[in-house]
Amino acid sequence: MTLISQNFTVDASSNLIFDILRNKIYSDPVKSIVQEIISNARDANREAGNNHPVKVLCNGQKFSVKDNGLGISPDRMEKVFLQYLVSSKTSDNHQTGGFGLGAKTPFAYTDSFEIVTVNNGIKYQYLASIGGESNGGEVLLVSSEPTTESSGTEIVVPLNSSDHAKFNHNMTRFMEYFNTPIEYTYYGVKIDYPGIKIIDSVQLPGYRVNTFVVLDGIYYPLDRNKITSLMMNDQRYQKYGRDKEFILSFGSRELDVSVN
Repeated sequence: MTLISQNFTVDASSNLIFDILRNKIYSDPVKSIVQEIISNARDANREAGNNHPVKVLCNGQKFSVKDNGLGISPDRMEKVFLQYLVSSKTSDNHQTGGFGLGAKTPFAYTDSFEIVTVNNGIKYQYLASIGGESNGGEVLLVSSEPTTESSGTEIVVPLNSSDHAKFNHNMTRFMEYFNTPIEYTYYGVKIDYPGIKIIDSVQLPGYRVNTFVVLDGIYYPLDRNKITSLMMNDQRYQKYGRDKEFILSFGSRELDVSVN
């Protein structure tokens, strides 16, 4: 008897896949948007070889993140940005992510968002939205024109007027650990955040007694009860971790994390 092997496949035309990737992955969409879009902006600056701060703006109308990277060429827009599970970072250990999902996280919150990007002297304005013939996601090129503006990309997420506080709360928490400068403007108030480097542990007045992994400047909460037995013999935990916020710091790609 001859054994026949066949491969499992995914029906790329199924709206169910898009719905899962949009609505079923992220347990906290606002936190994920803040984390993923800013991390992508940092990676864009890294790819371009600069150390410019990531520019973030939040008010009652929008949450926007701007980088000084190379911009998104039409070819990269088609072959990377528009594709789920396709990433330009897969083989780069100095960048965060690599799942090909982060750029699409705004869809977990809204039905449309803007992408404004400058690449090789051309400024492109796109509108990403839910719809089209397949009722999935699509990107419409709204305009393209020559410009003297420097290269880079801005992601603009429209906000429900009452959600600005949620985004600001997540920004405040996010910036506690991020290791790259952020220029944050909240309702016209500019906050220059220089970035920090976590070594072992910090205790800030009034803060929670929690345990976190900080991976390349991005924090992930841990269930303290599940790791206490593993940490009991660690001298740093004995000294810092029992009644303080205990932080385990790792560089990019030193740990694998789940997509949510």
